[in-house]
Amino acid sequence: MPENALPDARSSQLETVCEEVRRSPLPVFAADALLAFLLYRAGIAEGALAWLGISSAVSLGRAVVARRLLRRQAHGTGRGFRTLMAWFFLVGLTRSWPIVAAFGHASNELHYAVTMVMLGMAAGGVGTVVGVVPLYLAWCTPVALSLMSVWLLRGNVEGAWIALLLLLMFTLLTLYVRDFGRILGKEVRLRQALEEQRDLARHEGRRAEEAVVARTRFFETASHDLRQPLGALRWYGDAVAAYARQLEHEKLLDVAAGIERALDRIQPLVSKYLDIARLDADSVPVVLQPVALPVLLARVCEAFAHEAGERGLDLQLRIEGPAASMLAMSDESLLRSILDNLAGNAIKFTPEGHVELAASLVHGGSRVRIAVSDTGIGIPEPDREAVFEDFRQLTNPGRTGGQGVGLGLAIARRQARLLRCELQIAARAPQGTTLFFELPVLQPG
Repeated sequence: MPENALPDARSSQLETVCEEVRRSPLPVFAADALLAFLLYRAGIAEGALAWLGISSAVSLGRAVVARRLLRRQAHGTGRGFRTLMAWFFLVGLTRSWPIVAAFGHASNELHYAVTMVMLGMAAGGVGTVVGVVPLYLAWCTPVALSLMSVWLLRGNVEGAWIALLLLLMFTLLTLYVRDFGRILGKEVRLRQALEEQRDLARHEGRRAEEAVVARTRFFETASHDLRQPLGALRWYGDAVAAYARQLEHEKLLDVAAGIERALDRIQPLVSKYLDIARLDADSVPVVLQPVALPVLLARVCEAFAHEAGERGLDLQLRIEGPAASMLAMSDESLLRSILDNLAGNAIKFTPEGHVELAASLVHGGSRVRIAVSDTGIGIPEPDREAVFEDFRQLTNPGRTGGQGVGLGLAIARRQARLLRCELQIAARAPQGTTLFFELPVLQPG
């Protein structure tokens, strides 16, 4: 290893950071444009436009540096890391001016609006730094200090309370980045160990089994470690909301709502880690009972109707055969989880057209085929099995925020196997995708 090379785990994280930063100028510009608009509307016109130009140039410069580090494979060196950290600090420093400019204005509404936007950017930045605490601190420190200072300088109880809440929020976000980084580092090291065990698996099968057990324990620990700071963040978000209601302050309520929305996006991802751990450890109970499949499919359609409507999609239900014959002895909770997973995925990756849930009797009426079809992006033939692998996202290799972590279909296939059936795919790219599985029907006796 070169003298200034960073450990493999940190190098892998920094590579992902560079990938995220390379894609960041457009969303960062959108947030900066909102800040500039708020300042422009408040009468700070020339300064707002000049700042927007400077901030956009700095953000673009950071993206160019990240691209060069990736191309030269210099992200894993000490020098590359220091360069990246300097650019993160510069980006954070440029965020101080709109804070100071806003609080130099008499509008209380402007103060809260700028604070809300900055908090949203701080929460969104957690995903960009991929658990690398120094990079997050380099960006967040000038922003946090500027925000807390201007609120304290108001010299009243409200300003002091909000400054304290900001300190708590930035501290918790930093702790979350730290814990996330530790977990990602463990995952990289564990993946390397699993790869080594895979090479030895032909001759030493027992070691491979031990590696799988270690992986399961890792997911359990990771889920537990992530839940604690998330619980604390939700508690403080509730505290912000309660304080805002007491003051009857709408803008502070908007801040609390933004915190709650961010947590609502993160918590399902943590739950997926725990689901994988429980499935791999064979600790998911299967409770068999008669399940009316058409009724279950209708409930799934009802649950996703609003989401499909918002995306302009036609959500359809098709039953082929007498509904009374589609009764299966199965676990209704697991079936519902599989169908929710497949329907949610289909809606997410279908830009236009329709999504269909269907049940049909096959094999002379002895089995029922349950299928979820869409008119979405489709899956190429070589990738039809790859989509069931852990952390595999064909359309999101860089882990862009908001698109999950690539565990949905992996979990669905494991759940289907608990029910002694196989989740399969029939895709005709680019005309859409059909995922299906079959269950034996309950024969009247």
